[in-house]
Amino acid sequence: MSLALRASALLGSLIPQYMQGEITRSALENTYAQQWRQAMGQRIQIGAGLQRLFGQPRLTALALQTLNHWPRLADAVVSRTHGQPF
Repeated sequence: MSLALRASALLGSLIPQYMQGEITRSALENTYAQQWRQAMGQRIQIGAGLQRLFGQPRLTALALQTLNHWPRLADAVVSRTHGQPF
């Protein structure tokens, strides 16, 4: 849901420019795509990697043990998948 809200906020900031004729539809689409990749691309990649990791019981157990021993690493994983507040 967070990704959907962020995506709508990105698009919502561009639509007034388009509606007022300040940018073309092509520019709107290109700018939105660029901003989307910048804001969410890394989160999607990390999330997909974690999904693959946690789909394997032995790797899941190892990852959880590692994260339990290194809370800062766990915090880093969470921050990279949750993004910044907006």
